[in-house]
Amino acid sequence: MCSYNCRMNTANPLLAGHTLPAFDAIRPEHVEAGIRELLEDSRERVRQIEQAEPATFQSVVEPLEELGHRLSRTRERALQTITDKIYKEIKDIS
Repeated sequence: MCSYNCRMNTANPLLAGHTLPAFDAIRPEHVEAGIRELLEDSRERVRQIEQAEPATFQSVVEPLEELGHRLSRTRERALQTITDKIYKEIKDIS
């Protein structure tokens, strides 16, 4: 779980938190919506971090690092979903 108040979208398996998602449940239509939601959540969290007083490693750097990890995990899930879809389409054509 996120250490901050992030939304965990159970309707979109791409945003399934820290555990491995059910990759077979992720559909291409989840990608754009999930990335948009993640970016919106991340922007909100950055606004919260900007207000941290006092600005310390724990109140600024650690939360930003967590955001980076969450973005990276979601990007990798999205790329895997897109790659799988393309592979299946090519396989069906062959």
